Amino acid sequence: MSLLREYLQYGGYPAVVLEKEDKIGLLKSYFESVVIRDLSLVNSAIAELFASFIVSNYSNLVSINKTYNYLRGLGVKVGNETVIELFVKANETYFAFLVEEFEKSESKRKANPKKVYITDTGYPTALSLEFSMSRSMFTCKLTCITLTDFYKDKIFDTAVKAKKDKMHEKFLISYTTSRLI
Repeated sequence: MSLLREYLQYGGYPAVVLEKEDKIGLLKSYFESVVIRDLSLVNSAIAELFASFIVSNYSNLVSINKTYNYLRGLGVKVGNETVIELFVKANETYFAFLVEEFEKSESKRKANPKKVYITDTGYPTALSLEFSMSRSMFTCKLTCITLTDFYKDKIFDTAVKAKKDKMHEKFLISYTTSRLI
C-alpha cells in the first residue's frame, strides 16, 4: 500500500502509523477515549452519535438543522444550542471544523450550509466506513486538511464538480478570521 493511501485510510496518529498488527483497533480506542470524551457536553451517547455523524459526512455539506434533525430522528432529545456547542467543541478540540462556501455577502456565507472536515483521516476506518474514494476526492480532502494546517487563520475549501463522466476539481478559496460558526 502506498504511504499516501495508508495515511488517508489510517490517518496520522504516530502510534497508529507505527502499529503493525491492529491499526483499526487502536483507531477505535482513540475515537472512543479521546473524541467522545472531548465532545461529551451532555452525555457520551450524544457525543458518539454526533461524532459518528460528522465522520460519516466529512467533506460534505452540513448544517445545524441537518445535524439537529439527524439526532432528533434517532430519538435523541437535544436542542439547537447543544448542536451548536458540539460543533464549537469539535473545532476547539481539533476533531473537526467547518468551512464556509465562498460568497461575497457575509450574510449569505453564514446562512449557507458548510463543509465539515475531520482532522484525522483514520476516523472513517475506525468506524468501519467503506474506504473507497476517487483520486479527485483524495486530492480534495488532503488539500483542505493540509492547507488548514499551514494557514490557521484562513480557510480553504475544495470542491469537486461532476461534469458528465469526468471529475473536474475546482478550488474555492475563502478567507475568514475565525473557523467558528
